[in-house]
Amino acid sequence: MSRFSKSQISAVVALFVVLFSVPHTANAQKATDVNVVNTPATRQADRPEKQPFLDTLVSGSKTDFRVPIGKRLVIEYVSGTGFISSGQKFFATSVTYSAVVNGGGQAFVQATLSPALMGTRNTGTNLFDIYSISQATRLYVEPGGIVSIRLENGPAVAGFTLTVSGYLVDIP
Repeated sequence: MSRFSKSQISAVVALFVVLFSVPHTANAQKATDVNVVNTPATRQADRPEKQPFLDTLVSGSKTDFRVPIGKRLVIEYVSGTGFISSGQKFFATSVTYSAVVNGGGQAFVQATLSPALMGTRNTGTNLFDIYSISQATRLYVEPGGIVSIRLENGPAVAGFTLTVSGYLVDIP
């Protein structure tokens, strides 16, 4: 016994025939131009005073770089990956740099980074916990200033590779 009567099935079939056999048309209006004003500049190309900057720091290898004389470096983003013996912890991970503090002289400043545990890797002889850093910043490094990686890990085997990106501006 069917759940639907013959008259119900006939009504549904008739509805489909009517819906799909009648030609459908759409009436669109003619396209008109739109004038947009006061649009903000959003590309770096619109700001020639900002000179793109990118450098990579590697613990145990290239651990620092110097900002060119006559330029200020604005670090906008720091990203990278690192490893440490499984079960161990980093005591500190940071970028250290020179900055003008409270309008006074230059001082060394430390910007703490927050590594996130991504997983554990077995190399066959050792287990390492793998970390990732992806952090937006706004750090101002003075002309001639040194930017360096700081990694404190105690006796554990560890390392990090960090990419520092931002822009340079001319200082008169």
